[in-house]
Amino acid sequence: MVQALFQLWRKKHNSPMEKVVAVGDREVVCFFIKSTRAKRVSIQITPNLSIKIIVPKRVSFLFAEDFLFRHIGWVEKTIDEYSSSKFIVPCSGTRKEFLSYKDSAHKMLQKKIDYFNNYYNFSYNRIVVKNQKTRWGSCSAKKNLNFNYQLYFLPERMVDYVVVHELCHLAEMNHSHRFWSFVAQQIPDYKKIRKEMRYIFVASEI
Repeated sequence: MVQALFQLWRKKHNSPMEKVVAVGDREVVCFFIKSTRAKRVSIQITPNLSIKIIVPKRVSFLFAEDFLFRHIGWVEKTIDEYSSSKFIVPCSGTRKEFLSYKDSAHKMLQKKIDYFNNYYNFSYNRIVVKNQKTRWGSCSAKKNLNFNYQLYFLPERMVDYVVVHELCHLAEMNHSHRFWSFVAQQIPDYKKIRKEMRYIFVASEI
């Protein structure tokens, strides 16, 4: 009996908690989610303007709720900024769509790389187009340049930034001052574009 009550208590206190919170003149749905990997409470603003509060396993929801209200000004500012600058990528992210656009994306990226690398003259191995869920691009230790096919749907300035970013990793596999100085040589407004890309929402079916 005691064990059963303990399991019920544990389930209640570790299951996600949902609460509607007033943020400025909006009512926003907040999801408090327990995480065994989290080391501290964190707040995430999702593309549909709901809020996720990630809560370490040993931290109470009551503490996490207090943490949210102590940072409600930041949340309101972020939601306002997100609402006014959000860019929705018109694609599904399905395997069928990936296969349909993979070759077109590869051709576009090859042209971009040829253009910018005419300036940098970095050596690389392969260009690989993938259906990635969390990255726009990456550069491997083997000097392979990997890109998300969904770049095909982004504005040209964003594609240029991602291509140059990964090209520059061929010279600097980090985000040091030297790395950003390489990027700035071809994308002088990279900071503005980086900020824009924080607010991209990929409309996905999966």
